[in-house]
Amino acid sequence: MAYYLMNKVVKLTRLALGMTQEELCEGICDVKVLSRSENGRQELKKANFRKLMGRMGRTTEPIYAVCVDRDGRLLEDRENMERAFKRYDYAAAEQYLRRMQENADDNLLTRQYLARAEAVAEYRHKRIGAEEFERRVDQALRMTVPDYEKYVYGTDKVFPFVKEELLGLLSLGNAYMYLEQYEKGKQTYNAILRCLKAEYMLKPDRLTMEITVQDALYHVYDKEGYLEDALQLIEDCIQKSKEIENGHMIAPLLVSKAYNYIWMVRLGGWEESRLEDAKGYLRRAYYIAAARGDARIMDIIINYYIENFGSWSQL
Repeated sequence: MAYYLMNKVVKLTRLALGMTQEELCEGICDVKVLSRSENGRQELKKANFRKLMGRMGRTTEPIYAVCVDRDGRLLEDRENMERAFKRYDYAAAEQYLRRMQENADDNLLTRQYLARAEAVAEYRHKRIGAEEFERRVDQALRMTVPDYEKYVYGTDKVFPFVKEELLGLLSLGNAYMYLEQYEKGKQTYNAILRCLKAEYMLKPDRLTMEITVQDALYHVYDKEGYLEDALQLIEDCIQKSKEIENGHMIAPLLVSKAYNYIWMVRLGGWEESRLEDAKGYLRRAYYIAAARGDARIMDIIINYYIENFGSWSQL
């Protein structure tokens, strides 16, 4: 569950909707109270937060608690499912998903989360194509923000989507990439980053999501041939991963960095000697993956090393 700054959430929502402080406050609290809160000089009472958000059409506290039940079993299943997705073990992920669907409460954001997770599982199992995946993710997003498009495309304003909604937008961006709609995908990813940079969500959730989105953008830039821009994104992701000790991301990021170096040399942008740096990054990635027991990443690194540099014995 992510944590948020209530004062920033209220202010950003109000500005995105084009409401004045007076319009929002009427009958709830004094304008001075809201003004001091939005400027970070006074904490907003939870009761007032609920009323203000309700006036702006946003569900309050329940929307910030996803997959939470009394005995914690649902949250445990969620964590196991997400770990399975990261391991590309889609069969195990789907088992946890089915159990969650059987035991979930009627919380709106929980239902949205499960709808998106089911779409991901169905796509990964190749039961649905990219177009159907995009349609399902779109439907899931509309469960909480029916007109989400106006806050994502064609505006610089920040609408403070909560974590689960941002994950939905991330899946939507991925769907556009599968459909080779690269510009739409980049627009979606950049809208997420715009929200995260507003810092209404606290660390480490914010940085974890920034890493994931920037990694997705890296692949876009790579496809488009912007290798230097892609490299800068990877460097930033690695630094953020170290900052929050996000170990499972570092090995794949180092592989991406090595890939980038190899292609910079092949395309004539760098000298052959930089290939030694690429080998070094693959070595580091392998050792990190081995320490974490990530056999799939280890196999990927071995195969990629052999493909580009010869036998694995050179490590």
